[in-house]
Amino acid sequence: MIRVMMQWLAFGIFLNCLRIQASEVEAAPTRPAVIRPEWAGWIGSYGDALWAVLILEKEGRLLAVINRRETVPLEPEAVETSGSIGRCLIKVAWTNRPPQVWQLNLRKGQAESLRIGIQTFPRRSWEKETWRTRVSNMGQLLAQAAQASSPANESSLLRGDWLEPATLALDLRLQSRYVTTNNFLGVALYREPVVRLRKVVAEALVRAHHRLRSVGFGILVWDAYRPWAVTKVMWDAVPPKYHQFVSDPAKGSRHNRGAAVDVTLCTLSLASEVDMGGEYDEMTERSYANYPGGTSLQRWHRELLRKAMEAEGFSVLPEEWWHFDYKEWQTYAIE
Repeated sequence: MIRVMMQWLAFGIFLNCLRIQASEVEAAPTRPAVIRPEWAGWIGSYGDALWAVLILEKEGRLLAVINRRETVPLEPEAVETSGSIGRCLIKVAWTNRPPQVWQLNLRKGQAESLRIGIQTFPRRSWEKETWRTRVSNMGQLLAQAAQASSPANESSLLRGDWLEPATLALDLRLQSRYVTTNNFLGVALYREPVVRLRKVVAEALVRAHHRLRSVGFGILVWDAYRPWAVTKVMWDAVPPKYHQFVSDPAKGSRHNRGAAVDVTLCTLSLASEVDMGGEYDEMTERSYANYPGGTSLQRWHRELLRKAMEAEGFSVLPEEWWHFDYKEWQTYAIE
């Protein structure tokens, strides 16, 4: 009798585990549909800092956000091409004024500018942004950082207790960017590809990874613990107008404390990065966590990652959709 009861108890626990996994899958928001292929060449920002139009996709429709304030629906009416040159006429359905027709000027299907009335506004080319910093005195900056002293730590702050998260999850993907030249500075800044965090932070990251596995995704880690000297090199190399995207070495980075991670989504089946609507370490408005542009699917990917990380005690950095700080980062020393 006792044996039968134990078998039923084990079976009940098994069913409960299945229900928990199923609820995680059911709780995931509905995945948005892929946009019409031609729209990919139209979505983007047009104009400049004084007057800007952001064209985006939401719920299967094109919208325009004017100067970050007014939102209007767009209805593409006709696309005319002659060789590689073309134009797309778009009806603008204003709320309190007559409809208007805008014109997208195209080259090989890619919008180069937006014409409104007699004015033409160029499309911002994200790929050519100057956020990919190249400095001629990198050797000097590296030497200066190696000789500099990091900020003093309070004696109460915690040290040590490191753990490599990959030891807890073999399918956690690692792509340490600063071991290679594939980063915004174009030079290798780390000597070895070791990705480590404080133990509780590493465990929380792996739990977030497990949450995402139930909906077919996983986490790819770009950076975790970062030596303080590297933080100083980044600050010194980047022009002051981009300092919001790097940490002040006088205060130290949360990466220096082993309590911050730079991550993105990847597919479990192909282990490939997911389109998040912006590049890693990109120093543009697309990096903001609340960036409204792009497509519904790109924003859905960001939200999926953010919810999984927040559920395990992380919070996103407002300026960088990929950067997450653990809730206890203040308790760790800069090392």
